[in-house]
Amino acid sequence: MSKLKNSIIRKSLLSINKSELEVIKEILKLRGNSIHINENYKESSKAIAYCQKKKANLFISSLKENSEYKLVIGRIFNKDLIDLVKFDIINTKSFKEYNKIPPEVFSKSALIISNLKDERLINLFIDVFNNRSLKINLDSVNYSWVINEINGIIKISYNRILKDMSLDEIGPSIELKVNDYYFNEEKFNMSIPVKNKKQKNVFKSVYHDKIGKIYKDKQNLNFVKKNRSQAKKFVE
Repeated sequence: MSKLKNSIIRKSLLSINKSELEVIKEILKLRGNSIHINENYKESSKAIAYCQKKKANLFISSLKENSEYKLVIGRIFNKDLIDLVKFDIINTKSFKEYNKIPPEVFSKSALIISNLKDERLINLFIDVFNNRSLKINLDSVNYSWVINEINGIIKISYNRILKDMSLDEIGPSIELKVNDYYFNEEKFNMSIPVKNKKQKNVFKSVYHDKIGKIYKDKQNLNFVKKNRSQAKKFVE
């Protein structure tokens, strides 16, 4: 099980839908930083163009195929797809169906991923639902997204964190099954930021001489004795 923290930094997500499912609307509202456009999702090239126009690197769309609803999630880097996943939507449940106090919008939330073995899917869901943070007050985190896989069915649900740290599912929730998956490993590796390596203090020259720098504290020259040159007068 992996648990990640939240912050105010989040990647923009573009929702491409003519007729968006109610549960998807609720999820995106709770997620925040989501852009909605009234278009039909037909192919990935159109989605890439929409993302470029709206300056988003993630997109999501719900569509109907043969009377069944599908969910498509994709990521983009340098005007090309990193990955594209099509899910069958098995079940949905609006927070209104839970008959509980509705969640507060724009509240801080954690992300818990359990039993999901596909590292690429884990990475995708982290991009969609999680925020990176360096410092956070755990007392201010009152909600958590929980993503759990059982027998190939991935359930995403929104939960309230109780005082005893147990979870109370309050919705919305959606159950998904992977239908199709495209993954570009080269683009994925290119999208990972590379940290500049620090130059080592000791290195070898072309003549194999070991060269290094020695750092010393700054000296106070006021206390250093100096030999002053004296002018002498010669008398003839």
